[in-house]
Amino acid sequence: MDLATLFGLVFGTVCIVVSILIGGGWAPAAVMDFVDAPSIFIVVGGTLAALAVAHPISDIKRLVPLFMRSIKSPSNNTFELIEKIVHYSDTARRNGLLSIEHAMEPGDDPFLRRGLRYAVDGMDREQIEASMEAELESMGSRHSGGKRVFDTIAGMGPAFGMLGTLIGLVAMLKNMSDPKAIGPNMAIALITTFYGACIANLVFAPAATKLSIRHEEEELNKRIIIQGVLGIQAGENPRALKSRLLVFLAPQLRGSEEEA
Repeated sequence: MDLATLFGLVFGTVCIVVSILIGGGWAPAAVMDFVDAPSIFIVVGGTLAALAVAHPISDIKRLVPLFMRSIKSPSNNTFELIEKIVHYSDTARRNGLLSIEHAMEPGDDPFLRRGLRYAVDGMDREQIEASMEAELESMGSRHSGGKRVFDTIAGMGPAFGMLGTLIGLVAMLKNMSDPKAIGPNMAIALITTFYGACIANLVFAPAATKLSIRHEEEELNKRIIIQGVLGIQAGENPRALKSRLLVFLAPQLRGSEEEA
């Protein structure tokens, strides 16, 4: 799990709860003042309704897996990936391209395995590159669709929070006979805005940003794989291939690798 994401969610929630307690004189009941079922219903229900209008069911079904993906650490280490590619390049140079098929391991990146199989099967450079680029483009489209779901929630949550506030204000203004009830009713009306702001700015907008970062990391790894497979297919020198792949990394990250 990505500890930064977990820390952010927990710390943000703690800050909100502590702020509520400070404002309420540290009375535990102050937290319950911010719990209102109708407000939760209109924000959550309204946001889900807008999500259903804006996106196909297939995208909505991916909501939970996408959120889990945003809080998980990257599965592939770029340094290890480059070393793996260089290992296969060295194997192909020593024993021939066909030897890679027996050297591949079950835990290898599926994209890398497919690319190596293309090379082993005798596909030419243009065919390999076209096939792998098409898969990369398809991945980008899927990731963009997932991010749009989170962007929709981040945008619609505050909007339905404001809508709930307007509903509460209308109900309050239609019943002004008891001046003592105006304050509590006004507070309840504003809670929906609070809910909308929380789910947007603490959860879904940051999660959308994290998904973009995860996409960039995965795209980088896949572009390294494409160049690595093409280098192996062309019989490129393993050390030269490693140097070329390290160019994809920031200079401060490839220093120790270049010395190896």
